[in-house]
Amino acid sequence: MTASADGTARIWDAESGEPFGEPMKHGLGVGSAEFSPDGTKVVTASADGTARVWNVKASEARSQIVTRDSEALPIWSRDSEVLLPVWLGQGGGRLLTKGEDKIARILDIETGKAIGTLQTHDCTIGSAEFSADGKKVVTICSPHLKNPRDYGKNMTAQVWDAETGNPLGEPIKNVHDHDAQFSPEGKRIATVSDDGTARIWNVEIGESLVGPIKDETSIQSVEFSPDGERILTRSLTKLHRFEPKTGLFISGGTYVRVWNAKTGAPSAERINNARIARFSPDGRRIVTAQDDSTARIWDAKTLKPLGKAMTHYGRNLTVEFSPDGKTVLTATIGSARLWDAETGKPLTDQINDSVHSEAFSPDAERFVGGRIWDVRTGRPLSESIESSYSRFNAAGTQLVTVGPAVEGIDRGVRIWDVMPVAKSLPEWMPDLADAVAGEHLNDQGVFERLQDSAHLLKQIREQLNREFPANDWVTWGRWFLADRSTRTISPFSKITVPEYIENRIKENTVESLDEAEQLAVGNPELLKRIAQAKQSLPPKREQENKENEDGD
Repeated sequence: MTASADGTARIWDAESGEPFGEPMKHGLGVGSAEFSPDGTKVVTASADGTARVWNVKASEARSQIVTRDSEALPIWSRDSEVLLPVWLGQGGGRLLTKGEDKIARILDIETGKAIGTLQTHDCTIGSAEFSADGKKVVTICSPHLKNPRDYGKNMTAQVWDAETGNPLGEPIKNVHDHDAQFSPEGKRIATVSDDGTARIWNVEIGESLVGPIKDETSIQSVEFSPDGERILTRSLTKLHRFEPKTGLFISGGTYVRVWNAKTGAPSAERINNARIARFSPDGRRIVTAQDDSTARIWDAKTLKPLGKAMTHYGRNLTVEFSPDGKTVLTATIGSARLWDAETGKPLTDQINDSVHSEAFSPDAERFVGGRIWDVRTGRPLSESIESSYSRFNAAGTQLVTVGPAVEGIDRGVRIWDVMPVAKSLPEWMPDLADAVAGEHLNDQGVFERLQDSAHLLKQIREQLNREFPANDWVTWGRWFLADRSTRTISPFSKITVPEYIENRIKENTVESLDEAEQLAVGNPELLKRIAQAKQSLPPKREQENKENEDGD
């Protein structure tokens, strides 16, 4: 699915790249286009001030790897903002939001309930980061300023207990905007100060352990190595050119250096013209995005280049290692490509998609941008997923997306279940397909009607219930065969269908009640409640006006 400035949206075949059907036309540019959860409709929003719903006539049935855990969690008021750093652990996750009351709230992603609040009335949080275990969070805070041009001055870093919301230690003053990072063990943080130096601090008491670390010029960013023994800094080169009248930056570069995290001693060499730099998961290599539209891999000790340069033309080149360190992902605005981390040779053709940071799944089998993609083949594994930020959970079974932020529309969080990726299907899967279809494909390639599909389904259900421990496919199979009126709304969700219906009824909008009605088919009591709720709604125009007022 694409949305274009020429006033059209189009559906494309993910395999062939050919357009599917006719373009969907608006009077002005189309800013967003999204499939409905069942794939039968598309909603588009345009600069002409209209949003339209279109029917999609599919030429053939398509399986979807991603199914939407379609509740937008009830943690987003229209005056709240998502602070994008999200911690996702094996058993759940946490997320930070802030509202107009200047209070930041730590929220449980699964339930949407507040775990703790950060009392930051005297300043505005600009960025945040969780520790690796999710137990702490560090925020960068700016004092309330009347003049927006003063933003970035007198900023402080504060570490908080992410389970209670209580501050840990004293605030760290005069830090650089967006630069505070936890060490892997979570006991130290590294910051960049306004004076262009870096420091390493004790988290518990807020005391400086190392620094100030001074480079030849101003340090712009800092990152710990995976073992916590070194830090990687990016500094400005000495020569920069600015436009005389406006003061806008014209040209200049940055370079990268490695430092001992205990002593602050620098490496002898440096990597020049590097816009972005990342350690490999084992800490032995560094990958950089260079000013000449190439990505390079370097030895982390000697800072000498390894392998071939990886050329990827486009704006704002970014780069990262896969979790197993075998693959490098390069991305620009609108394109991505995968490379062999040992040889620098391309593994895929250019992929037309916008990819965010931390894009890989934990098993390094997939990465996410506007879709989920297979790392081995470079082929899409899902339909379009529109978001401003997306990240896999620690198990790789779910995808958390934030946004997109659309003017006048509340942005929220959604959790998507991700089907398992396997080279071969479980043995019971063909039998399940036969039982559901009521037919079996014989050795001659002819469909034969099954005599007792119900008995086969019972056998599969009993087999799955005996499986222990349950892998992802078994979890999916049990969910598929469970009672649809009482099971969870998706295989890995904790929210049951009855709970979800209640949430939609409480929202009390035309859209939410329509969906609740569809899910409540066969339950006369619920259908009666929903009908009464619909009757109590104001006329359509008044309802739309009310929603618009809520969004202002």
